[in-house]
Amino acid sequence: MHSASTFSFARAMVLAVVVGIGCESDSKIGVRPSPPSVIITKPADGTETYPYRDVAFEAEVSVRDGSDVSEVEARWVGNDAVLRDWERVSSEGITNFSHAFTEAGEVAVTVTVRDARSDHAEQSITVYVNDTGDLNPPSITITEPGDGDAFAPEDVITFRATVADEEDPLDTLEISMESDRDGVIPVTMTPD
Repeated sequence: MHSASTFSFARAMVLAVVVGIGCESDSKIGVRPSPPSVIITKPADGTETYPYRDVAFEAEVSVRDGSDVSEVEARWVGNDAVLRDWERVSSEGITNFSHAFTEAGEVAVTVTVRDARSDHAEQSITVYVNDTGDLNPPSITITEPGDGDAFAPEDVITFRATVADEEDPLDTLEISMESDRDGVIPVTMTPD
C-alpha cells in the first residue's frame, strides 16, 4: 500500500513540474471558440456548364459557439478571381449568388467564411466550363402572319411561332418580340 501512495505522489509532482515549466508569466489557459463551418450545397462538385450560362452557387454556414450566424461573412473565389467579395450571410446561414463564367476550362471555386474574430473555414468544388463548340442556339420560326400579308389599321394581328432548343427545356427560354412601330409586344407562350 505504501508504495502505491508514494507512486501517486511522485506522479503528481512530475505533473506539477511539467505544467510549471511549460507556462510563462504571460501565457493564458482558456477555451478558444470554434470557427464557423461551411458546406457548399449548390452546385454539385464536378458540375458542367457553358460560357455565359448562369450557375447558382449556395453554401450553408453554421456556428457552434452560440454567436449570431449573420455576423459571419462569406467570399467566393474562382481560381484567382473574386466572384463575390466579402458579404454577410443571411440570418438562416445561407450565402448564395449566380455567376456566368466567360471562358472554358476547369474552375476551382472556393467559399471562405470568417467570423468577427477572423476565425475562418473554407470549402472548394470544381466546375467545368465546356467549350461552346457543341452548343446549338435556340431557333424560332414565325409561322403566322406570312411575310408580306396586308392588314387594316383596326385589325388585331396574331403572331404564331415555333420555338426549339436542343439543350434547354422550352419553359426556361425567354422569348421577346419588338416592333419598330409599337415597341415591345407582350408574348404569351402556349404549347402545341
